[in-house]
Amino acid sequence: DYPAQGQALVPGEGRVYAPEAGDLVVYTYGNGVPMALRAARAIEQQLGWQVRVVDLRWLVPLNEAFIAEQARSAKRILVVDDAASNRKMLIRLLTSRGYTCKQAEDGQLALNMYVAMRDRGEQLHAVVMDYEMPVMNGPTAAKALRALGCTVPIIGVTGNLLPEDVAFFIQHGADAVLGKPLNLSKFEDILGEHQRMITV
Repeated sequence: DYPAQGQALVPGEGRVYAPEAGDLVVYTYGNGVPMALRAARAIEQQLGWQVRVVDLRWLVPLNEAFIAEQARSAKRILVVDDAASNRKMLIRLLTSRGYTCKQAEDGQLALNMYVAMRDRGEQLHAVVMDYEMPVMNGPTAAKALRALGCTVPIIGVTGNLLPEDVAFFIQHGADAVLGKPLNLSKFEDILGEHQRMITV
């Protein structure tokens, strides 16, 4: 779209196609816009996902706040913690911000749930995972998720923030490790940074 005669685009201002869609956000620019819109229609027809296309319009200046705002529409979160009280607290916190949560009580169940969602074509936007759990702990599960092709942010949430444990979790596939209780602002910053890096 071009502005009306006598008007101009604000530097950094983007355009959003299907702003109500929240299953997937695609960032694009310039000649990538028609391709991204075609891809969005194909995804909607084949998988049933609601796809939002964000035309950045400008790379200089790059409007990181706008990108992060759109990324926060990523709504489907898998919460993994062996303590039911911790899962309940995390889910209450996340749902208060509009996220939809699924839950698992250990790493192995999280893997099973991820595979089932993937096979159904169900979109997942992030995994929030405890470190210490029975059956399979967080680092082992994170490594296994990456081996299965999981590319969404995996965020460790634990009461134990010893530097060596944080480094171990990240080495096994976590994008970040946050302390309990979950800091929502930091969590959403991580989601925003992940989405900012995905462009078409």
